[in-house]
Amino acid sequence: MSAFELATGQLCREYELAQLGEPGLVSVACRKASTWQTRLAVAKPEGGDGYAPASSLETVDAFLTSIGAGQPLDAEAEKKALAGWK
Repeated sequence: MSAFELATGQLCREYELAQLGEPGLVSVACRKASTWQTRLAVAKPEGGDGYAPASSLETVDAFLTSIGAGQPLDAEAEKKALAGWK
């Protein structure tokens, strides 16, 4: 979904994981040394009528604020940040 840097310069990503027949997950992982570490995973509830409560996404937003996440990186900045980890 998006990549961003913390004030410390650590690269993090917010992403969704979906499996057929299972509730989706919205997760945040941050790069530490040469590995990605999941820092948050929240179930993404879905209603049968297409309605999905926003509460899980509000939790993710609150978490991102609490860890000092910067603005989402554009595609070029993300590519540059990832290249620095090789």
